[in-house]
Amino acid sequence: MTISKKDGSDIAPRMKAGAAFVASGQLVEAAEIYAGVMTDYFPRDAPAFRNAYALTRDGDRSMASRAYAAIAEGWRAEGRYLKAAPMFRIAIALDPTRRDLARILAEMYVALGLPGEEGA
Repeated sequence: MTISKKDGSDIAPRMKAGAAFVASGQLVEAAEIYAGVMTDYFPRDAPAFRNAYALTRDGDRSMASRAYAAIAEGWRAEGRYLKAAPMFRIAIALDPTRRDLARILAEMYVALGLPGEEGA
């Protein structure tokens, strides 16, 4: 895992790396990166991320999906769509049957003026 730079300049590259892992199906690796970013920069959310990462690592995909969705819902409720989106993506990757999360993610992309993803 990358050591944080404390000025925040490493957040975007780390989140991009996490997104690449999600896209390639390497969910444990993605979860590790996201948990590291949250621990380094968002300590309020770190315990929830450690729990979600542990569930992912241990293979409990359904519970891990719910944990990431809960984190994402909290950020979405605060209007922090750019933080919520990657968490929704990993929750969906962990449990592709969660069409409700895909719909929420698509709505957030529209609200942000961003193009959606295939299948989202």
